[in-house]
Amino acid sequence: MEMEAVREGGHPLPTGERIDDQRRDVLMKKTMIALVLGLAVLALGCGNDDGHMDDTNWQAQRAEYKTRIENSLDRLNGKIDEMKDEIEGSGEDGEQAAEERLEELKDARNDLQDKLDELQDTTHDTWDDWKDGADNLLDNIGDEIDHITH
Repeated sequence: MEMEAVREGGHPLPTGERIDDQRRDVLMKKTMIALVLGLAVLALGCGNDDGHMDDTNWQAQRAEYKTRIENSLDRLNGKIDEMKDEIEGSGEDGEQAAEERLEELKDARNDLQDKLDELQDTTHDTWDDWKDGADNLLDNIGDEIDHITH
């Protein structure tokens, strides 16, 4: 006589192990699908763990830096024009010092223009190095303008 398997609490198990195998298979498939989807989302969402930006962010930052440098160039050109007016209005006594400050402003402008020209040649791979140099230059130029014109 065959005994019927019972669950805890006295309820009988479904007949045959086939039903349990099917449930286990379905559960395993769902678990695998959830795991694969989770890994895919993680890989896509955190794809920049290597420190590189995707093309959209890089291009957007590139445009921002271009604007920042162009604005700094405009500011420098304005200061250079002011300095030229000062030199024309000053006597010979202050002219030498003003000429030296004017040359420093022109050098700063040339450095900025060179950096802007380099921007045209940057690639995704060279972006980080270019950006670091541009940050240093922009910080130094701002300080230099303030120092020269005051």
